[in-house]
Amino acid sequence: MRRPIDVKLVSFIALSAPNPVVDFKTQVQKVNAQGQSVVSVKVAASAEDDSEIWEIRVAGQPKGIVAGAVLEVRQLTLRKWEIGDRHGETFVASAIEVAPPATPKA
Repeated sequence: MRRPIDVKLVSFIALSAPNPVVDFKTQVQKVNAQGQSVVSVKVAASAEDDSEIWEIRVAGQPKGIVAGAVLEVRQLTLRKWEIGDRHGETFVASAIEVAPPATPKA
């Protein structure tokens, strides 16, 4: 099951640079259906008075992401998965980019 997340309600700050997502059995980096490598970025996700640490997966190689960077996340979904007796949730985005600098208000 996939659940969309309204990213307009969440602020994201990178806690790490992108890291390859590696297949547990083969130890080879995962790729999506289009052959793009899959990476994950650890982020602090904040909404209202609550913050959590999320690991978001995205295909491709996001540029310029370093710890502390303010991020824009596009088309974020929460995917539930189950393999045998194991289960969990994975955050997946269509894109993750460094947010442009905020413009000061006059």
